[in-house]
Amino acid sequence: MVMVPKKRDLDNDAKRKIGENRAENLLHQHFGEVWRVPSPDLGTDLCGQRPHYSVLENAVPMRFQVKTGESYSAGVSVAANTLDRWLQRIEIEPVVILYYEDPLASWSEPDRFLIVYPWVLGHLPKIREALETSSRIWLPSSDFETVKDRNVDSLIRAMESEGTRAHQLAQGIFATNRHHFSEYMFLRYFPQVVRYWELPLVRPPALKMVRVTTIEQLILEASDGRGDVSQLVVGLLERPGHPLQRRSTREIMTAQARLYQALLDYGQGQQRVRLCKRFTTVEGATARSLATKYPNARQLAVHILTNWNSWPSKDDVLVALLMVGAQSHCNADDQSAVVKALRGMQAEVEAKVATLYQEPVTPNGLWTYRLAHHLYVVLAEVGEERYAKKAVQLAARYPLYELEHLRRYGWGMGQHVIRLYEQAAVNMSTIRSQKLQSYNRGMAAWMAEVVNA
Repeated sequence: MVMVPKKRDLDNDAKRKIGENRAENLLHQHFGEVWRVPSPDLGTDLCGQRPHYSVLENAVPMRFQVKTGESYSAGVSVAANTLDRWLQRIEIEPVVILYYEDPLASWSEPDRFLIVYPWVLGHLPKIREALETSSRIWLPSSDFETVKDRNVDSLIRAMESEGTRAHQLAQGIFATNRHHFSEYMFLRYFPQVVRYWELPLVRPPALKMVRVTTIEQLILEASDGRGDVSQLVVGLLERPGHPLQRRSTREIMTAQARLYQALLDYGQGQQRVRLCKRFTTVEGATARSLATKYPNARQLAVHILTNWNSWPSKDDVLVALLMVGAQSHCNADDQSAVVKALRGMQAEVEAKVATLYQEPVTPNGLWTYRLAHHLYVVLAEVGEERYAKKAVQLAARYPLYELEHLRRYGWGMGQHVIRLYEQAAVNMSTIRSQKLQSYNRGMAAWMAEVVNA
């Protein structure tokens, strides 16, 4: 007589092995290669590569953590250092958690699963705080997706999407540029990244002999007061007195979380999303930073600009302009969709701005002015450099509107604004600064006239 074990007779180690066996059987059905105990040990149990469903060559490895038994029915607790290790590699190695409720079931399909990457983006502020203050991170079962009737189609689609996201040549909304900031820096240390957001735009000769990891480490040490980044980065990018330096890290992280959520929602098919709370220097720098890292965020920005006249939030349109401007400097691919969207706006925007009175400054008038001014700046950024002069001329024509814009954006007016424009005009280390040199010179001269009047 064969004795069938009961659930209560199984210890945790036995449950773990049963769950891993079932998961391994499942993965063998969908991956060309499956192995256990991945090395280096990242707190995962299995790894799969070369999925049958992928048409991408050299598909990225996907790591799996397996949990089994009713003790995990409410959720999964992950060590903070384990989650941090996942984040360090998640740009190129997706992580999936598989949960099996009944350790004695014979089938290989899990009861629930969680793709870690979108979960992190959707809960980023809380995760950052927990990583700083807690030893373990709680992933509630309500955040997992249920596998109904043992149909793993939803799991396969999710894995395919995640594998595509991590592939360098992918077209997904979260495919990344592999530049001087890893995605780990964006997820863990974004307030430091946003202050040096132009680093990916630095001309190659300026950073030819510097390793990416060295740049990241220098900036982190400088922000912690442990190092001096001046010789490498300050001379290239630092703008002393920039208003962004006075903003709180919480404000910056909130702006980032809002943009991530907008990209998540748009990637899931939502057509009306919110990019920002209001158009400020924090929102602007955040949007530009993410645009340099996620080139396909341009799809959302172009969608907003194409529908600019009916878009619910006028500030979103301004942020979208900054995104396509920044993105144009780090991607040499076809910019025709961006130029088409900008050209589609131009005639109507110019007609609107031509009807403005110089005073008083009205809310609709300010919106029209900001739209026209930034449209000209972005046209200069994408290669139509003659529009830099038109942007300066517009400020000179409507000085009260430009001053009100600077006040709301967080710059204000005074000698410090002159210095900021002059610094940008002199510093030619980035592609963007080259294209906007005449604009920055012109705006410095204009502000000097205003201040000295």
